[in-house]
Amino acid sequence: MKQMNLKHIQFVVTLFLATLFLVGFGEQLFIKAEAADTRTVILHKKKFSQAQTPVQNTGKLMVALDSVEGLNGIEFKVYDISTEFYALVASGKTVEEAQAQVATTTVGTKTPVSTGTTATVDGKVGEVSFNLESVVGGKNAVYLIVETPKAGVDTAANLVVAFPVYEIVGTEAGSLTYGDVELTTVHLYPKNVVLRGKLEVEKKSTVAGKSVEGAKFVIHRNSNYGVAGTEYYKELKANGIVDWTTNAAQAKEFVITNSKFQAEGLEFGNYYFTETVAPTNHGIINSETVNRPFTIDAENRNVSFTDEKAVLNDGISIDKSTGKNTAGGYDFNIGEKILYTITIPVPLGIADKLSDGTNRYKEFKIKDTHDSQLSFENAEYEIKVDGSQYTGSAYTLTPGTNGFEVKLNDGFQELLKGKNEIVFTYFMTLNKNVTLQSAYKNNAVVTTDFETATATAEPVLTYGKRFIKVDADQNNKPLAGTVFVVRSADSDTASYLKQVAEGGLITKSEWTANTADRTEFVTDATGIVDILGLKSGDYWLEEVTAPAGYVKLSTRVKFTVNANSYYDGENILSTNVINKHKGTLPVTGGMGIYLIIGLGITAMMGSGVWYLKRKDLTPNK
Repeated sequence: MKQMNLKHIQFVVTLFLATLFLVGFGEQLFIKAEAADTRTVILHKKKFSQAQTPVQNTGKLMVALDSVEGLNGIEFKVYDISTEFYALVASGKTVEEAQAQVATTTVGTKTPVSTGTTATVDGKVGEVSFNLESVVGGKNAVYLIVETPKAGVDTAANLVVAFPVYEIVGTEAGSLTYGDVELTTVHLYPKNVVLRGKLEVEKKSTVAGKSVEGAKFVIHRNSNYGVAGTEYYKELKANGIVDWTTNAAQAKEFVITNSKFQAEGLEFGNYYFTETVAPTNHGIINSETVNRPFTIDAENRNVSFTDEKAVLNDGISIDKSTGKNTAGGYDFNIGEKILYTITIPVPLGIADKLSDGTNRYKEFKIKDTHDSQLSFENAEYEIKVDGSQYTGSAYTLTPGTNGFEVKLNDGFQELLKGKNEIVFTYFMTLNKNVTLQSAYKNNAVVTTDFETATATAEPVLTYGKRFIKVDADQNNKPLAGTVFVVRSADSDTASYLKQVAEGGLITKSEWTANTADRTEFVTDATGIVDILGLKSGDYWLEEVTAPAGYVKLSTRVKFTVNANSYYDGENILSTNVINKHKGTLPVTGGMGIYLIIGLGITAMMGSGVWYLKRKDLTPNK
C-alpha cells in the first residue's frame, strides 16, 4: 500500500482524532450537561522527519514516542467552537461533517480561551498543558487547538477536541474501539515535520596550494565553544534529527576531506562552528574559525562557506633570494658582499588570543644555515615590516656556526598585528675556503608554534683562470719569475686587481686605481700563475717584468673567466703566455764583438786590395 505523504497523514490523523473525541457524545449529543468539570489536555510536541511513520493518538501517554526529541518554543491557542459546532449539527450537518468543517475554522479575531508554549516540564521537552471546561453553555464543550506557525517547522493540522473523551482500547476492521472509561487527562501528540538545512565549509591555507586536510571542527549552539551550557552537535540520528549534547567531549568532529566538510540535519536557528584541530603546519585564525556564526532559516537552508568565502588557516611561507651581481648572475668575487633577502608573510592570526587569554603565537624565529664557504657579515642587517624599520630591541640575533638565529622578542604579537610582510636583509661573502666553480647554498627556516617553512636561496660561486709562462722556442719550457698584474680593461688607466690573502688563500678580491696597492702575480718554477676568486667577465693580464733574457710583452692578454674557465670536469685548464728571447750579447772581456769587428775590417781591407789590383791590371785607354 502506497504511503501517504506527511501532510495527508496529519490531516487523516486530525480527522481520526475529531471522530474519536465526538464519539463520546452518543445519543446525548444535545442533552444538557449537569456539571462543568475541568479536564486537562497535554500536548506533547515531537520532531518528526518526512520519512517518519505516522502514529495514532490514543488520548493516553504513548511510551513509544518518549525517545523522539521534543520541540520547545511552539505556541498553541485553544478556541471554544462549541456554538459553531452545534449550529452546524442543527442545520442538518452530520456529526462528521460538522467536525470536519470546524476543524478548518478561520479563527480571525476570535479570542482564545487559553494560550501556551511548549517547554521543558519535569525534564520532558516539548510539553504544554491546558485546563479546559468540559461543559460550556450547558452542553459538552468542543475546542479547536491551533498551532501558531513558526519558521523552520511545518505547522501541524488543527485538532478538534470534543468532550467527553473516552480511551481507545483497540481497533476493529479499520475502525477504533472505545472503552467505557472517560479520560480526565488527555494526551495528544501533534506531529510536525521540522525543516532542516545543511552547512558546507571549504578550508583553504593562506599559502596557495598548501594542503589543509585533516582539520577538525565542531558545531555548537546557544553559546561559544567551551562555555558551560553550550550544546554541541553529537550525531545525526536515523530519523534525520540531530542529537545535541552539553558535553564537548562527545561532540562530533567534522574532518576536512578534499578541502571540505558538510553537516546536515540543522534546524532553523543560530549556530557556530569552531575549529578544534588545525591541519599540519598551520595555525588557527580566530576570526575565521573560532565561534564563527551562521544561521539556518527559510532563505538560507543551505549555508555555504566556499570559494571566495572559504575559511582560512594560517600557513607559513618563507622566500629567500640572493641578490644578483652587476651582470645579473650569482657569481661573485671572493670577499664581495652578497645581499640576501628573506621575506615572510605575517600570519593573519598573529595577535590572536586563546580562550584563557594567552597568546596563540608564543614564538617566531628565523634560522639561517649556510655552507662553510660562506661567511655572515654580522655588522650589516636589518628587519623591516611593511617597509618600516622593526626596532632592534624587538628582536635578538644570535650568530652560530655556519648560521645565525633571529628571534622576535616578547610583544611581537601586537607589533605585527595587522601587518602584511616581514623582510630581513643581510650580507654574506664567499670566503677563502671556496673551490672554484662550486655552488654554495644558503638556507632559511621560519618557525612558529604551529608552522615551519624552509627556503633555499640561489647558490653562489666564483671563478678563475690559470696561465703558464713558456718559452715557445724551447718546446714551451716553463718560465719562472714573470711578474703580472690584472687590469679591468685594456687601458693604461684601468683599475688593478687587488687581492688579500691569508695563509696563502685569498680572502678578498677588489679593484684599485693605486699602483702601490695592486697585487703582483709571479710565476713559480712551473711557470704557473693562478688568477682566482673572480666573478665572470673579461679581464686583461699585463706583464710587468719578463723573465731574464726575454722580451716583456708589449700588449695585454685578454682572458675570460666563467663557469668553465678553470676546471673542465676534473682537469684544470690553462693558457700559455709566450715570451721571446732578446738578441744574444757577449759579456765584457769576451771575444764576441771584437771578432765580428775584426772580420768586418778584414773583409773591407780585402775588398780594397782587390780593387787596387783590378785597377792596375786594367789596360790604358
